[in-house]
Amino acid sequence: MTKEFIGTKVLVRSYDAGVYFGTLEAVEGETAKVSNVRNIWRWEGASCLSQIANDGIKSGKVGPVVSSMIINRCCQIVPLTAKAIKNLENQLTWTY
Repeated sequence: MTKEFIGTKVLVRSYDAGVYFGTLEAVEGETAKVSNVRNIWRWEGASCLSQIANDGIKSGKVGPVVSSMIINRCCQIVPLTAKAIKNLENQLTWTY
C-alpha cells in the first residue's frame, strides 16, 4: 500500500517517537526509513495531521534536519501537498 508514497515527502506518526516529515525511502511493516527528516515536536495553527499535510503549521517547535532516520511503530504516513512542504521546510529550527 505504501509503495506509491516512496520517494515523496510525507508526515510520519510513530506511537513512540512523535511526528516527523521528510522523504519516505522505505517501509517494512511498522518501520519507515525517512531521509532529510525533521521532528515536529509541537505545533499551532493546525487541528490534526491531515491539516498539517495540506497546509503546514503557523508556528511550532521543529527540530533540525537529520540526513536519515529509521522510525519504528509507525501508525500513520500522510503525503504532503506542495503548500505544506514549503511551509514545513521554512519553519525555524528549534534548539535549546
